[in-house]
Amino acid sequence: MANIISQIKNRKHLKWAGLFLLLLLLAGLGIYLLSPADLKKPPLFETVKNTYKINDGLLLDRHGQVIQELRVDMQGRRLKWVSREEISPAFLQAVIWMEDRRFYRHRGVDWLGLVSSALENTVSERKRGGSTITMQLSGLLRKRLTPRKGRRTLKQKWNQMVAALELEKTWSKDQVLEAYVNLVSYRVELQGLSAASRGLFDKDPSGLNEAESLILAALITSPNAPV
Repeated sequence: MANIISQIKNRKHLKWAGLFLLLLLLAGLGIYLLSPADLKKPPLFETVKNTYKINDGLLLDRHGQVIQELRVDMQGRRLKWVSREEISPAFLQAVIWMEDRRFYRHRGVDWLGLVSSALENTVSERKRGGSTITMQLSGLLRKRLTPRKGRRTLKQKWNQMVAALELEKTWSKDQVLEAYVNLVSYRVELQGLSAASRGLFDKDPSGLNEAESLILAALITSPNAPV
């Protein structure tokens, strides 16, 4: 009898999950068609990378080699952009594991993740957003998708999803991941992987070990956590 009751409950959960997913897709289609046109024209990866600027002063020798880095902005620190090949594989794996485990299996929006987070939020006090790495990157690239305080509005969330879907039409997964780790903040004052790796461990991103990688990846979710 207990098994029968359990099966009935599971079927009900699946039914509600399926209904929610259908409504989500229909709503998403409607909002996509009504979304601002500029969201459907993402910036080029090369443009984002080439317009990235460090905010530390560099002291160079006569051959153009860096002798010393001078911090000139006490509000935040952003060092050089690092390519995917210059980043420790352990760190990239840690970011995907913590932020978006189906990163290589979706096209910008993780529909299963959204359903899962929605169902979990109905029974748990701890809320999950369900945003993918691509969705988070879209928010970093377009400031109007970033909430002024608290959580995003429903409209911002949908627009973020539209922007993420469009972004992955022209960007590769490697480009999305590379841009994300270079633009996201790890602590309030450490912006981008170079600054975080240097500021916390005094090493280049290529030298991060597994433990250090997990710490930095965790700081993306909780930037004010003690280290």
